[in-house]
Formats: sequence, C-alpha cells, structure tokens
Amino acid sequence: MNKLIHIITTFSDESQIQKQKEMISLQENVEIKHTIISGLSKVKSQKEVHRISLKEKDADVIIKMDADMVPVNKESVYLLSKALYQTGKNRLSVPVLDFFTNDQLMGIHAIRPFATPKESNIHESNTDGWITCIDGLSIGRVRQPLFNHGFNPSKPQAVRFGMHRALKAKNFVGFHPHWVVINKVFKNFINSRDRSLEYSLKSIIMILNNEKYNWDILDTNQASNKKFMEDLEAFNLEDFLSNYYSKTNFLLPSGRNKLQRSFFIAKLISNKTKNDLIDALHLILFNHFFS
Repeated sequence: MNKLIHIITTFSDESQIQKQKEMISLQENVEIKHTIISGLSKVKSQKEVHRISLKEKDADVIIKMDADMVPVNKESVYLLSKALYQTGKNRLSVPVLDFFTNDQLMGIHAIRPFATPKESNIHESNTDGWITCIDGLSIGRVRQPLFNHGFNPSKPQAVRFGMHRALKAKNFVGFHPHWVVINKVFKNFINSRDRSLEYSLKSIIMILNNEKYNWDILDTNQASNKKFMEDLEAFNLEDFLSNYYSKTNFLLPSGRNKLQRSFFIAKLISNKTKNDLIDALHLILFNHFFS
C-alpha cells in the first residue's frame, strides 16, 4: 500500500505554484494530500505549517515546501519519502537546485508527523528552527536534486528573495552561510546578467547598505515596502558595481557599512579538503538512500 504523504506549501504569489500543483498531481508510488497556505504573513504562514503538522494523525510523512519549489520528476516525492525511512530518523533535509545561486541550496524538509515538537519558536529570521531541531539528517549536496527552486521568478519574488537573504545576513559575521549565498547570487548575476537576478542583487545591496531597512519591508501593506520598491527602481546597479566590486568576489571598499564584511569564498578554500570529504559523505549517504 502506498504511503500517505502530506505536502504543506506556503504560498505568497510565487509564479511557480501552478507548475508545482501540476507536478505534485503526477507523483507516482505515493498517495498525496496537498495543503496550500496563502493569504498570511511569512511568520503566520510558518506557524500554520507547524499547527497543521502538530495535529496530523493520518499521514506517514509531511513534506514542507515553499510555493516556488517544483518536483523535477514523477518520483521526487516517493524518493524523498523512501530516503527518510531508510535513514531511520524522524527528519531528512535535502537541497534544491536553486535558480538564484545556480547551485544547490538547503530547502526541502521531510518529517515524521509524530516527531513535531509542541513549541515552534518561529520568527522572521528563523522559520525552520522547529523542524531542524527534530532528530534527523541534513544533507548539504547531492548528485541530482529532486526539486527545483525559484526558476522563472516574478519580479516581486526575485526582490523578496534578495530581501530575505540580506535581512538574515545582516545579523551574522561574514562566513555565515547567508553570506555565502549572497556571494553566489552576485557571481550568478555577473555571469548571466539575468534581469531577475538583478532585482535580487539590487535588493541585497540596498538592505546591506542601509540600516533603516528591517523586516517590515516584506509586508506589502507597509509604507516602508512601497518606499523600498521606489528606491529599487531608482537604484542603478551597473553604476554601483562599476565602482565597488571585484570581478572575482563581491568585494567592496572599507567603510561601506555591512558590505565591508569579508565573506569571500577565498577564505573558505582553506577548508576545501574537509568540505570535500563532507560533501563526498553526503553524496554516498544520499545516493544510497535513493538506490
């Protein structure tokens, strides 16, 4: 008998929602219940995910997805659920293939419903903390991600991605993963000059260069959001980059507020051997689970 998988999606006008629903309807070897949470703020929608997970009694597995995440094939949900069971753990977190960084990015969580903690402690800068505290396994890199993330984004979506990453990074030192993601967005834009990536990068630079921007700019009902969007349109990214960046890294001169932080990949190279070993172990584990 196929296992019942409850997919919970949080939706904020992401352009990929129809594609996600289409691909979920095509999934094989599993029975799926799909709940879409919409019309709520980021924090409220994540609290609703926790509330639904806490009261779930029938599903064998819960998969938490954002609306911009799409299964790559008809067995994505089955393979992820199968891998969760093979770990013997109550949670499996795996990366998605991300449009904005052109790389793998942690994003999909599969959990056993009975393991949902009673307390969520959800806030703007950490919406998945209650999930990652569940006994489980996080795999940082795989041979072939089972889900895509953020491809063909709308303008508001691209802006929001940049907002989220910059607001999170402001509170951490330069080598935190949020800064690594920002560096990858920068490099992806330099290589592609994609219009959507331009919106994301403009949002990142504006927020990191101005202390006045905080989490309320994410609320489209706030005057601060409207002002941010006006400033975004007026901001000339090419002029800024021609004066302030290195072609190899997102390098800005000293005295530039948060952007002076040295979060460059170069200093991570010293840990390359260790990181390669960790990635290799992740690959072995993940590919074993999917075999």
